[in-house]
Amino acid sequence: MPEHENWPIKMNNSLDNSTMMANYLSIYTFQAVVLSIAIIAGFVANVLTLVACCYKNHANVVSNLFVGNLCIYELCMILLDFPLSLANAVNGQQIIIKSFCKFQCLIGTICSAGIILSLICITIDRYFTILKPMAYHRIMTIRKAIIMIACVWLYVFLIIPVYYIPEVQPLCAYYPAMSSCFTTWAQSPIIGYFIVATCYGSALITMIITYWKIFIIARHHNQVGIHQLIELKKNGYSNRPSIIQMRRKGLKTVKVVIVILITYICCWTPITILATTNIEVKPDTLPWNLTLANCLVVINPTINPLVYGILSQEYRHSYQRIYRRIRNSQTIRRSLIIPSQNSITAYQKESNGNLPVLPDLMTTNHEFKGQTDNQ
Repeated sequence: MPEHENWPIKMNNSLDNSTMMANYLSIYTFQAVVLSIAIIAGFVANVLTLVACCYKNHANVVSNLFVGNLCIYELCMILLDFPLSLANAVNGQQIIIKSFCKFQCLIGTICSAGIILSLICITIDRYFTILKPMAYHRIMTIRKAIIMIACVWLYVFLIIPVYYIPEVQPLCAYYPAMSSCFTTWAQSPIIGYFIVATCYGSALITMIITYWKIFIIARHHNQVGIHQLIELKKNGYSNRPSIIQMRRKGLKTVKVVIVILITYICCWTPITILATTNIEVKPDTLPWNLTLANCLVVINPTINPLVYGILSQEYRHSYQRIYRRIRNSQTIRRSLIIPSQNSITAYQKESNGNLPVLPDLMTTNHEFKGQTDNQ
């Protein structure tokens, strides 16, 4: 196929392909750097979060299922979608054929829908965790969590036939500013608006309502706690948490809510607007707006494990347990390879002060002890 056959750019007679390639060099370089960081950091962050779900408190299996499902969708996007875009950015042109262009659009759409719907499940789970803690295990059972996850996967797989039905299929085109193929629903607005409403719109409404209620409850509990601390201090009970600590705890909850909302709105709003409009790129300008919108989605799979993992105290403890286990395993391995100082001292005493040639450092303690017993 021609090198730029499906570029959605109207070329002027005075602007040839080589000039276009030179103008887009800065965009391709920027995309290559962002994609490389996102692939490495996102893969590590999501794998660690998946492992942390196994080390996390097993009494909260429902939350682990939702977070693990989110990590699976993000790993699929990182491993199946991002490498194709990185290859285009490194080569400075589209190197995949038309069929792979549709495949990349399909993977990007279903992974994005899966990520957003998984965020809805996590939001609902947090709502009942904070607002109804006594009835949480009765409301959010493992069976209900599996049904919710199954509904997410069913919705995602129902998107696949849309790409192969001629009457409703979207436009899949390569955009140099994104260094990837992108889906626009301007030719089939009904399907496009339905997907946007059921994914992005429902997630945004759910997050705003849920986290607003969480914010109100957290502020109310914070004010009640501070009032109770003041009364206790007046009655002479000084061995209690300070008011500053109570305020910091309430402020931390507010920060988490704000970070989650800002992350979702900033990462998904620009690309959603582009997906429902007819994108036209002028040949005499560099469309950095497309580049930045695409980069926000690219870094989202790296940000989500940090927002939903590191900001959670339980997941931080899981990360620490994983680190300690890896460190302990390395310590045990070194102790089996390098002889300990006590073994060397015992060997010297049994040799009556003589200092024969010590065994090779790669000899294990058990082998070293066997050699001393033979002597």
